[in-house]
Amino acid sequence: MKDISAAAKLSALEVSGDVGDMPLLKTVAFLRVLSMVHQNHHWAAFSPTQMSDHLLFERLYNETQEEIDALGEKAFLYGESYMDESITFENIQDMWSLLVKTQMGKTVDSPNALVENSLVAELLFAEFLDGLVLGLQASGRMGDGKGRGLDKIIQDMQDTHEGHVYLLRQRLKG
Repeated sequence: MKDISAAAKLSALEVSGDVGDMPLLKTVAFLRVLSMVHQNHHWAAFSPTQMSDHLLFERLYNETQEEIDALGEKAFLYGESYMDESITFENIQDMWSLLVKTQMGKTVDSPNALVENSLVAELLFAEFLDGLVLGLQASGRMGDGKGRGLDKIIQDMQDTHEGHVYLLRQRLKG
């Protein structure tokens, strides 16, 4: 199994903390990458012996897709605009590069490799969300009742992805 703790440490160094400009768009970009990872794994797990994995990955990417839309709409309320498409694409590229650095790009050489890769991606996203929350709280955009529903969206995301981590870990246990 991959060194998950190393991936989490890399995430903490490179992603969390200062959310900088357009934190919600960066989160949407990460969600898009996460969804692509799960959807690619869904397509790759198509043999009869992998049907449960196929359905698991489908669940993960569908749930992530719903979050993309909800958070993307909320970003507009905070003045984060998609008018500069390059920002969104750069963020997606940055998030993809981070996942590749943490072994996401390795050759899939076992049935568990897809699950392990999705687990690493989910753990990185959990670290990212922790940093996002700290940054939004520090900037006054979250946690004081003025979040215009942002607090709930992010808390729901944390709950959803905690569930994803649980499901993936259960699958690895067999």
